[in-house]
Amino acid sequence: MNDLYSLLLLAAILLVFTIFYILPIIAIRRRPDVSHREKILWMLAVVFISWVAFLFFWRLAPLFNNDDNDPFRMA
Repeated sequence: MNDLYSLLLLAAILLVFTIFYILPIIAIRRRPDVSHREKILWMLAVVFISWVAFLFFWRLAPLFNNDDNDPFRMA
């Protein structure tokens, strides 16, 4: 029975970790005032540098001038 509780606890911890790891990526993806290329750069930074990059994104983005004619723009 202890093994079952340990497994459930581990699964819950992994689920919470996964959710908190994906939240910054969703926030970056939904940001309308950042260009497509900049979003990709920020997402890569979040994946490889994690929450520190997301905090920089939250405070600094957009870094570049937003071009409304960008064909890769995610709306």
